[in-house]
Amino acid sequence: MAEKACPYWRDYDSVQGRVCFCALAAFARHPSPAELKALGCTRERRTQCFNTMKAVMGAGCVPGDVETAPAAGLTPAAASGGDAAACGGRRASTRAG
Repeated sequence: MAEKACPYWRDYDSVQGRVCFCALAAFARHPSPAELKALGCTRERRTQCFNTMKAVMGAGCVPGDVETAPAAGLTPAAASGGDAAACGGRRASTRAG
């Protein structure tokens, strides 16, 4: 059985390479847990989306909570390279020093 396509997933090729992102997170929308459930946006699916973004672009951000592997002691938002508004209101750099 194929998974239902998410209406907020964006994936396209650009001049600088492949781009993929979650429009909910990218545009700082904050859906309720009930809205996420209605979309089929489970914690496991958000983890898959995050991992896809991380593999393709080196950074990612998804709505709600997701298990991420913090790099070098950074917060999950910093490890994801996420936007402050879309990733919990924190703005952190992933650059060293």
